[in-house]
Formats: sequence, C-alpha cells, structure tokens
Amino acid sequence: MTAVTAESAARRPLHLSTGLGDLGLALGISIFIFATYAAAGFPTLSSPGGDNDSLLRLVEVRDLLGGQAWFDLHQYRMGPEGGFVMHWSRLIDAPLAGIALLASALGAGVELSEGIALTLWPLLLMAGTLFGLIQIARSLGGDHTVLPTATLGAGALYFVGIYRPGSIDHHNAQIALTVAMLAFLVKSPGKRRFPALAGVAAAVMLAIGMETAPYVAVGGAAAALAFLFGDEREARGAASFGLSFAAATFAAFLITVGPANWSVPECDAMSNVQLALAAFGGIGLALVALSPATNSTFGRRLLGLFALSATFLAVARFAFPQCLGDPYAAIDPRLRSLWLDYVAEAQSVIDLARADWTKLLAYFVTPAIALGFLAIHLGRHGVTRAKLIYGGFLLATFLVSCWQVRGSSFSIPLATGALALGLGGLRERIAVSPSPARSVALVAVWLASFNLLWSAAGGALSARAAVVGMASSADECSADAGFTELASLPAGAVLAVSDLGAPILANTPHRVLAGPYHRNVAGNLAMIDAFLAKTDDAEAVVRSQGIDHVALCRGNAENRNFTQRSPDGLMADLMAERVPSWLALDPETRGHTIEIYRVLSPASR
Repeated sequence: MTAVTAESAARRPLHLSTGLGDLGLALGISIFIFATYAAAGFPTLSSPGGDNDSLLRLVEVRDLLGGQAWFDLHQYRMGPEGGFVMHWSRLIDAPLAGIALLASALGAGVELSEGIALTLWPLLLMAGTLFGLIQIARSLGGDHTVLPTATLGAGALYFVGIYRPGSIDHHNAQIALTVAMLAFLVKSPGKRRFPALAGVAAAVMLAIGMETAPYVAVGGAAAALAFLFGDEREARGAASFGLSFAAATFAAFLITVGPANWSVPECDAMSNVQLALAAFGGIGLALVALSPATNSTFGRRLLGLFALSATFLAVARFAFPQCLGDPYAAIDPRLRSLWLDYVAEAQSVIDLARADWTKLLAYFVTPAIALGFLAIHLGRHGVTRAKLIYGGFLLATFLVSCWQVRGSSFSIPLATGALALGLGGLRERIAVSPSPARSVALVAVWLASFNLLWSAAGGALSARAAVVGMASSADECSADAGFTELASLPAGAVLAVSDLGAPILANTPHRVLAGPYHRNVAGNLAMIDAFLAKTDDAEAVVRSQGIDHVALCRGNAENRNFTQRSPDGLMADLMAERVPSWLALDPETRGHTIEIYRVLSPASR
C-alpha cells in the first residue's frame, strides 16, 4: 500500500468529522485559557490595563443600548461641547449589544449581561481564530501540523493580549477575519464557496477598519495571481472572490453608513470611497477572469490583469487622492510630538529599536523564524499553491509590522503555520530515523517557536526594567476602582490627559475633553494647550471649554511628557503640588490613584 504523504494529506478534502474535531479542539483550548482568567477573578474586566479602545467601545455599546441611533456615531461625551464623530464600525457594536440583550432576556442583570458580553465575545473570536489557524496548517502540511499549530497558536493569541476578557475593540475581530480569509484562499478552488467566503471575509474586515486594507489587497492579489497561473477552476475562483467582495462591501455600506452620508468620502471608515474601489476591483476581476477575451491564454490573462490594475490605481489616484497619503501626515505637530510619537503600535521597527531594542524579540523573532522555516521547506519539498499564498500573507504581515508594530498582532499568529511545518517535518524525520541530536533539535525548535519565551527574554534583557513600577502605576490609572470619587460628583466636564479619557467615560457620567483618537482634534489640542500653558493662560482655556474638574493620575506617562515640555505649565505645577488659585484639590482624593481638582468660580476665589 502506498504511504500517504503530508502533501497528499493536505490536498484531501476536509471531512465534516475532522472539521468538527478541529473546532472542538480550538474551542476547548480557548475555554481552558478563559478558565485561567476566571480562576484569577477576571482581573482585566475591572482593570483593563490601559485598553482605551475596549473601554470606549463599551461606552459605544452602552449608548446604542441606551437609544442612540444606529447610524449616529457621535461620541457626545468626548471632545468640545457636542462631541465628535467616531470612525468605528457598528459591525462590532452589534454582536456585543446582541449578547448583552440575550443575557438580559434570560434574566441577567445589567452588570452581569455586560460582563457576559465582555467575556463571551473575545472567547468566541479566540476559538474562531485558532480554528482558522488549524485549517490553514492542514492545507499546508496535513494532520501532523495540527498539534503544533494548536499549541503555538494558543500561545500566540494569548501573547498578543487582545483576546482576553474585556478586549472588545475591533482588532481581534480583524485578525479572526484575516485568518478566515487566508484559510479559505489556501483551500482548493474546486468549490466556489471557498473563494466566495474569502471575499466576504475581506469585505467585512475592511468595513470594520481600514487597518486591514493591506491584507485585503494581498487577498485580492492572491486570487488574481492564482487565476493568472492557474486553470479554469482558478478563473471561477477569482471571479467568485471578486463578486462576493464587491457584493459584501455594498451590503456593509448599506448596513453601516446612513443615507445622509452616502455622498461623503471618508478615508478612515467605510464610505463611498471603499465602496467604489471594491466594486471596481471586485467586479473588474470577475470580468477579466470570466471573459474569453481575457482568460483564454496566459498572455491575455496577464494583459487583462495589468489593464485592470492600472485602471484601478488611476481611479484611486485621481478620484480619491486624499486617501493615498500618510493618514497622519496632516496631524498637528503638537499632537504628533505629545501623543502619536508615543503610541507604541504606530511605531516602526526602526523607532522601536531606537527606543528599546529588546522589544524586537517579542514582536519580530517568531515571524522571522517562520519565514526562514518556510523558505527551507519550499526548497526541500517544492512549491504548492497553498504555500505560496500563505507565504505571501506571512511576508505581507511581517512587512506591515516593520512599518507599524501593530502589524505584529497579525504576523505572530499567522507564523504558527510555518512553524508547525518545521516542527512537523522534524518530528517525521525523528520517527523515521531517531537520534539524540534530532531530539535535542526538536526541543530547541519547540522552544524557539514560542513567542512568549522571546517576550520573556526581552523583558529580562530590557534596560528599562527600572520603570516597571511606573508601568504598573499607569495600569492602575484605568482601573475601575480609581474613579469612585469622580463618579459620585454631578455630571460635568473633566480635563485630563488623553489616556484617561476612555476610562472616565466608562466609569463616570462626565464629559471629557481629550481621548487618544485622531478625529478628536479640537478636544486634544485644547487639553494640550491647557496643560502646557502657564497658570493664567491655562485658566482661560479651562473656562472657555466649560471644564468643571481636573483629574490627575500621577503614574501616567503623559504627565512626564507635558512636564518636560513645559516645566512652568499647569501639568508641571500639579505634579509638583503647586495648585493654582483657581483650582481646589478634593481632600478625599489626596494620595489616591485619581486626584480630583475642582474648578472654582471666579467669585469664590
């Protein structure tokens, strides 16, 4: 009987029982991880560790459940009076609100319903992402890759830190959809539903946030190149991907964009810009793939795709030029120097290396090892369609992470496929010809494949270990318990650094001036003006914005930046306990995590 090779196993169709087994494995691992959180008392629910996006998402869900209109994305309690329009998608608010409503209908109180949504949603996303990673690994190397992928994938998803209870911002959903798109693309195009589902995943993750635009582009390129070098099945697959992508983007546009904004172009959120480009690119790819004039020969396919690409780029260049540049190019220099330059996820690999090279170990080592393993594997076993598509995605996510560190949350989980190939191949060789040297090598490769170990090594080597206490204090600045006194005060407007904006909204009834969001330009600039200004000028800014209270958390890193920039400004005075005459410290908050200063009326000074 002929032995079944890993390559042939990878090409076999996935039976329902196998799929259910993989899903059960992914769900079981995810439940186990969440059980460890439960055993610790779900600490991230009460102390989110500076996860501002999840806190503001929670505020959005509460507003939606409280009656705010579906198409109304204003955040009325952040920024100057009247707020500003957020760029986030209701596609994340909806399932969270749905889970909370269902829990409430089953008898849970408001707080418990909210806690269930905050826990169940990231759990489901973790299980779905891990299941997708296992399916990718099966397509690459067959059954022997499942155990390494499940193990390394669980560690990777735990490391990135955006699947823990309370993590309800959109990044974990985007990773799950990226993995789903890749899992469908690497499968055989014989069944049209796979490329069609890949197109749907691409459209949904783009509608959720524009950060995934590079991965959507890679997905479209993968479908187009498979058509270019493939057969009739690849042509049908490319057409299915393009049509489903265009149709799903149109559906997402109708669901998330109100009629009043259909004609308003936006670069950072779903709008007519994304709709037009998706329709042009998706339908154009389908026409090129299905038309005999452009699909009959390799030369015609190449010419057709070249014409489509050139026309697509021309449309993007001349119809929407404002969306092709650096999204932060026009940001105010003060916001860049006091906020954006300190956002770790927006830094490049060069900036990160200059700031603290030891962090490179956590973000870049395992994807780099994975790329090396994949190159060695391709050299030994040859190139396959699935491995080329997967390799292109892994390389793209790695390059994006070099541009902005946030891309590592995609590259680290995706690296598990190539790492599993390397481990699986080594295990097979040991089974055929065991030796102590190969056993030692297997253990070494296993250890090198765990991103958590590289992260621990980076932490041990970090020259900044001395500021661990400061980081701990900064985490406490967003904990629920610190806002008890502020929450007890009558609703008003609060001046605080941007890192405190979302925690204040989530834990109190107040309005805040600042928050780390690029659309809140006026509010953030007013906050900067107030904290950098000398006493009299700061008072003028505070009164012009209708501020009732100033909140200060001494452990926040932003305080140090303001103090260094303006040693005689308001922030420097507060940090040195030099309280201006127009402020009064609430004595009950002295020495607490959050100190509260009341803005005195001119008559009471």
